[in-house]
Amino acid sequence: MPGPAALVARQPVDVTPPPAVTGLRVVLVTQTRVDLEWDPVTDDYTLAGYTVYLDGVVWGETSTPGASLTDLEPGRSYLVEVDAVDAAGNRSPRAGVVVETLPLDVTPPSAPGGVSVVAAGPYRVTVDWLPATDDVGVFAYGVYLDGEHVEDVPAGPYTVTGLTPETSYRVGVDAVDAAGNRSPLLEVVATTTVDLPPTPPVNVVLTEVTRTTATIAWGPGSDDDLVAGYRVRLDGAVIESLWPAPGYTFTGLEAGSTHTCEITTVDSGGQESTPAVLVFTTAPDMPPTPPPGLRQTGATYTSITVEWDPASDDVGVSGYDVHLDGTLVQADHPGLAFTFTELAEGTTYQVAVRAVDDIGQRGEPAVIEASTLDDTNPEPVPVEVEAGETTITLRWGESSDDFGVVAYRILLNGVVVHEPPLDGVEWTIDGPVVRTHTIRGLAPGLTYRVGVQVEDTIGQTTTTEVEVQTRPVPFTPIEWPVYRVGDWAGNTVDAHGVTWVVEQVEGWQSSPPVRVAMADADGIDGGVAGAGLYGPRTITLEGRAVAPTRLAMLAAKQRLARVLHPADVGVLRVEALHRILQARVRLAEEITIADEGELVFSYRLVLTAPDPRRYSPDPVTGVAVLDQPPGQATLTLTLDGTYPQVPARLRLFGPIRNWVITHQETGQSLRAAPGVSLPADPAYSVLIDLGARTVTRHTPEGATPGRALLAHLPAWFQLVPGVNTFTLSGEYAGEPGAARLIVEAHPAV
Repeated sequence: MPGPAALVARQPVDVTPPPAVTGLRVVLVTQTRVDLEWDPVTDDYTLAGYTVYLDGVVWGETSTPGASLTDLEPGRSYLVEVDAVDAAGNRSPRAGVVVETLPLDVTPPSAPGGVSVVAAGPYRVTVDWLPATDDVGVFAYGVYLDGEHVEDVPAGPYTVTGLTPETSYRVGVDAVDAAGNRSPLLEVVATTTVDLPPTPPVNVVLTEVTRTTATIAWGPGSDDDLVAGYRVRLDGAVIESLWPAPGYTFTGLEAGSTHTCEITTVDSGGQESTPAVLVFTTAPDMPPTPPPGLRQTGATYTSITVEWDPASDDVGVSGYDVHLDGTLVQADHPGLAFTFTELAEGTTYQVAVRAVDDIGQRGEPAVIEASTLDDTNPEPVPVEVEAGETTITLRWGESSDDFGVVAYRILLNGVVVHEPPLDGVEWTIDGPVVRTHTIRGLAPGLTYRVGVQVEDTIGQTTTTEVEVQTRPVPFTPIEWPVYRVGDWAGNTVDAHGVTWVVEQVEGWQSSPPVRVAMADADGIDGGVAGAGLYGPRTITLEGRAVAPTRLAMLAAKQRLARVLHPADVGVLRVEALHRILQARVRLAEEITIADEGELVFSYRLVLTAPDPRRYSPDPVTGVAVLDQPPGQATLTLTLDGTYPQVPARLRLFGPIRNWVITHQETGQSLRAAPGVSLPADPAYSVLIDLGARTVTRHTPEGATPGRALLAHLPAWFQLVPGVNTFTLSGEYAGEPGAARLIVEAHPAV
């Protein structure tokens, strides 16, 4: 008897074109350029972009409502048209406009008239002039100092700065039109004046004073040129060398202390006036009392807890200094209790606590003796480390303790960065690992202190630490970003002393084009769930290399020629100051190398990235644990990239039967074929690559294709920027245990 029929829902075919472009307008016209804008167009499904036509011929395509047409002929009329196209290839009617470029202008404007000096100071002169005329229009006026061009400005007057006092200069002005034609230059002699010192500030007064601060104000000084600021001194020491405003607050002073402040005016030439002087005294204060009632309230084998009652002060207590055997453990502790940790078992300590007021005065201490309980710490674990450029991998053994071990912790420079399961087994996209952890995101060539801390049931810890240096990069960056392919890196000086400069980059920052699909293929193995495919990206790196010797130059060219075999897939890694991105690439054409001197040669690498997305090198991973199916488990993955679709890898471990993996944001699910189950043995698993649309079955005998494990017509999906929520559900597989789903993705931009 035949089984039940399955209904498969398909997306409807999009046959409706977008509406015609509206609001087509010209925003700029020159002799050789026309800039256009138009209102955005919306489509009932997805708008792919716009096509621009020049005199009926396709000029180009754009994804935004605007275009700039260049290299046009002066004084000629053009018909410019625009239509919109959706992701299915449907095109709107064209909207057009006729525009005429400006005629070629070869006539220079007349010279400006009446160039004269209208003001002069020690470090500046101001000139003005009468307008020039032009057959098309004066675009700007050029200002010159002693024959050297300073800048072009729209009109006068103009002030030349940075001059020397008592010096004569030739200041000239010419006119320039939009075509770059310049008029004759007219000059005038201008002489700067003598630079007189500024006058001192006036009426320095004390406006507010506390135990630790004093605020003063003064009237402004004056200068024949400009007042640059004020120099503030306290008790002979310069506090601010160029303070901008007429007022200042001194902080961090001692209560009841007397001070002398001096304020001078500083002009733009660095000259300083005579000082204005003010003497002031801060308000007094008294230290707090010793904290009463200091007592021991708790103890373990490695800790002591003490408490006390509040101390008193004439203003207020801000905290307490806590000492152990004469050593300060914590300053300005805010509470009335403190626990000393990591102490020796069965040991008596002297505890002292003194109160601190809000200006830092400390009273006499309260002192008691307190003791820990007696026990032994956990056994230290052996630790092995392996360093990469930006990673350190730790492997450790088991520990034992007379009470029992309750936790292992991974430390980086004394800080806990990871806490593995007690049995040491962690589940990754590449399979389970035992007592192994990789610390990522480190800096190359630096020394780190890493280790494993073990804690027993009573809180005692034992730490095993080693110092390890990450592998240094084989080059020194000279500019950001650094472009790396294999052992080659651009914008660096390599280990052989060769300087590699990247002068031009094409294709890395540009957005990839959208290639329209022949038809939707949602749910078909290897098909496309959306309306289009992202086409490959071509990346071109061009630059020059400078070698210290001829022999080093020959060796550098050989290394560059071998950086990537044409049949191999490599990684282009782009490292900026605060971000690293990468893409898988192949050579698109033979690497071009050309000598430009005895020690200099140019190079050109043309790469193609089949996947145009640029990925972060560090993956984002998540694990969902379904304990004793049936039931449901959830994991959340947050991607900080901007690419609208990001592929991921999924790996499923048993025990579980008839499992379903659902991506909540897209509503799509991948289902097991009826009756498919995974045992509890971690040697059995299913790896699903959402980017390649492949399924791999892992067994003790090895990896084999596993497409038959999925139900027919799987609903393939990809991840989205931001939050991605996965749920795992399934049935009991006949043996106890926890099923696990691991998801790994690299954010893409």
